[in-house]
Amino acid sequence: MISSSIEDTMDVLTRWGLPPLQPGKPADAELLATREQVIGLEAIQIGDPAVSLSQRQIGAIRCLVATPAAVSGTMIYFHGGGYRVGRPELSAGWASRIAARTGLEVVLPAYALAPEHPYPAALASAAEVYDSLLGQPRLIVAGESAGGGLAAALALAAATSGKRRPDALILLSPWLDLSASGESFVSAAATDTMFSRQAALDAAEGYRADATIPSVLDADAGLFPPAWLCASAHEVLRDDAVAFAGLLARAGGRVELTVAPDLPHVWPIFQPDSSETARTLASIAAFADTIG
Repeated sequence: MISSSIEDTMDVLTRWGLPPLQPGKPADAELLATREQVIGLEAIQIGDPAVSLSQRQIGAIRCLVATPAAVSGTMIYFHGGGYRVGRPELSAGWASRIAARTGLEVVLPAYALAPEHPYPAALASAAEVYDSLLGQPRLIVAGESAGGGLAAALALAAATSGKRRPDALILLSPWLDLSASGESFVSAAATDTMFSRQAALDAAEGYRADATIPSVLDADAGLFPPAWLCASAHEVLRDDAVAFAGLLARAGGRVELTVAPDLPHVWPIFQPDSSETARTLASIAAFADTIG
């Protein structure tokens, strides 16, 4: 007998026009150790005490939810980790600060990770959560690093499957090009201590498995909503953000891009108490205030 969670996932794949799930493989010892190290980073996060954090089950997906005192809309926020490490708790402090500044309830899904669950499992997780929140009057999709790539892929899949597209995208240091072909993978290699071209290719191999994954950088830019992006000038994913912003701008779409110098990849997570993180939060809040 097929379990209800598998049936739910198969239903999501059908409704969204996604390919069938692929068989995965176990994570090796090195990856398992890396996952534990990333969990250790949760201790440095700085949250907003006025925002409540709770667990919520949406279909088969565990979610962490940051709820401000007065809710004016919803944000779905995907954590980073190369599609193979991380969990919502890593981004919970940052999400609570976004919630406090914007009034958005921030939902952080624990989406399926590779290599145990390769493409399209993570996108199916995202789609299941998105379906449950479609009735929200203001719905923004966001994410950092690979989570930014997942957010953009979700927006594209929503548009191509005839669903309501999100009202906006907010992408922090997004990983959008699985081929890692941006020039910044070379020019910023010496200044990015968190990600590299080889790490990207290794992560992409586990995530892609045998699938052909459409790139958001090759998509019709008119399918995307207004977008806010940031990246460090000294990180290897800089060109992914620049390329996506250029794609939208050339098509006449609304896009805001900040490329900041001398900062690490996804600095709000790794430098939560920095002045630049405070400026980034203010910029996101100002952008979100114009959406809806």
